[in-house]
Amino acid sequence: MTCRCDVRVKKMKAGIEIVVVYSDVHLMEVQISAANTAFAGQVNTYVNHDAAEKFSVALSGFPANVDDVRRMELGANAKFAFSMIDDVGHSMVAVDIASDTMGPNGFTGRATFNILVNPAEIDQFVQELAKLTPEIGQSAYLEGS
Repeated sequence: MTCRCDVRVKKMKAGIEIVVVYSDVHLMEVQISAANTAFAGQVNTYVNHDAAEKFSVALSGFPANVDDVRRMELGANAKFAFSMIDDVGHSMVAVDIASDTMGPNGFTGRATFNILVNPAEIDQFVQELAKLTPEIGQSAYLEGS
């Protein structure tokens, strides 16, 4: 028996987007969406109002040299590691996002993958993070390749 299958995979836009989806006087909830061209994940997590600014400060000036690695967390559910992949300036971010909500099967979801990024795009992302306020709908986007 021969099976002829025509599977079309939708090409996802690579990058990371952080959007404020809830805010009160104490904290805000952000939705983090991340994808490369093959994998994607999305998670919501609670952070302090100054979390995006702290993230931007920690990432500012990346990459400083070939050995520069910046590891940071955003809330309890998202970890990022920015690093260089060669001495020409090509960079990547390792993404590890996990849900803290159990699904019907008793397991939580987790996505771990890498996204290629351009240092100029990182600089733009840093600027957007620095301006992110606790207002619902505010966002910062890092375009991947």
